[in-house]
Amino acid sequence: MIIFKSQIWISVYTNTIPVVLGFVGNSDQVATYTLADKIQKAIRFLLNPISNAVFPRMSYLFKVNDGNVKKMFIYSLYFTLTVTAIGGLLIFSYADEFVDILGGTSLTLAPKIVQIFSLMPILVGFSNILSVQWLLPLGREKELQRIWFLTAFYSLFITFPVCYFYGVIGAGYLAVVIELFVVLMMIKLMRKNYA
Repeated sequence: MIIFKSQIWISVYTNTIPVVLGFVGNSDQVATYTLADKIQKAIRFLLNPISNAVFPRMSYLFKVNDGNVKKMFIYSLYFTLTVTAIGGLLIFSYADEFVDILGGTSLTLAPKIVQIFSLMPILVGFSNILSVQWLLPLGREKELQRIWFLTAFYSLFITFPVCYFYGVIGAGYLAVVIELFVVLMMIKLMRKNYA
């Protein structure tokens, strides 16, 4: 149930931006944002099987109070951050090529948004590690729900003015700032409970 509820809030703050951009911008801006988003999600998609496989193991280690839980968490963290950093670097370095291959040559701002989104795999990978592999196995569902709800709530208020005044570039930066907010809130939760 926690995963289902979290997906609702995460969908609110991730899907609000292109919807609002569609209202205040034009179809090119929406297409630019959507293309860049799909490119960065392709890199993140590569880690889903690993994350799904590690979650049950981390839950078990926490349950039996195994001393290897921190070691496995650190290993998983380093692995995820390495893979997402390499993916982000590839996205940043080859933004023009990705846009050309995927048919966005008429979208002049697409490479810039792809470069802005090159931080997203790292941020989302980090938040996934913190939530799925550490906080959820420790039973911090309510606190995570609060983080995702607050992120969705705040994003509803700031998305319209950012998209209206700054267009697709502002929307790209806003998406990164929102994900950074999620990561910082999770780090704060970890420090509060486990410092």
